Amino acid sequence: MKNRDRQDSDSLKGSSPESVNESRLIELEIKVTRQDDLLDQLNTVIFDQQKQIDVLAKKIATFEKQVDAPSTPRNDKPPHY
Repeated sequence: MKNRDRQDSDSLKGSSPESVNESRLIELEIKVTRQDDLLDQLNTVIFDQQKQIDVLAKKIATFEKQVDAPSTPRNDKPPHY
């Protein structure tokens, strides 16, 4: 990335200040657009993961209730009695 930036700045040395500023502005706009896209993708991943966490938390709560509930003693005798 730095090599490309260096090449870009080297190629702009003979350019007018306005064209240099315009080129830099375009580069910055491209970078911001890419970062916005990446941020949107990351937000989607986080949202999906939170939904999964919520489902798993409900399942854990259900299992904890089953484990904590008193079990009813069975009066059935084993088959060998």
